[in-house]
Amino acid sequence: LGVPGTGKSILGRRLSKLCNGNFFQRLLTKFTTPEELFGPLSLKSLENDEYRRCTSGFLPTASIA
Repeated sequence: LGVPGTGKSILGRRLSKLCNGNFFQRLLTKFTTPEELFGPLSLKSLENDEYRRCTSGFLPTASIA
């Protein structure tokens, strides 16, 4: 979206505060895993044969990403 150092992240954080939303930032590489973006799997749910993620603080709950 732009060259490094132009303030894109700061703009996103400030927009998030202005909108009273949640900001999510992650540097993506070829080694990025789904858990880093969408949250870890819930082990308690897996014991009950349910596939659920703990998404609080991750991309699914973000207002600005």
